[in-house]
Amino acid sequence: MSVKELADEVDMSTSRTHRYLASLVRAGLIERDAASGRYDLGELTLQLGVAALNRLNPVAEASKTGQYRRC
Repeated sequence: MSVKELADEVDMSTSRTHRYLASLVRAGLIERDAASGRYDLGELTLQLGVAALNRLNPVAEASKTGQYRRC
């Protein structure tokens, strides 16, 4: 996403959004593509997501909400 897209999404100025993004890049949570200037999830964020998914039992979670039923 671009800074403008993100700023619009979170209802912040582009300058303030850019400052937050710079901090998140330094922390490794997001990455900025140098060619396009767009932002995406960083390696650390992806690792945290995988770790969270590994703790879940998707079938049990889906069963709680009725999204999964055994045939």
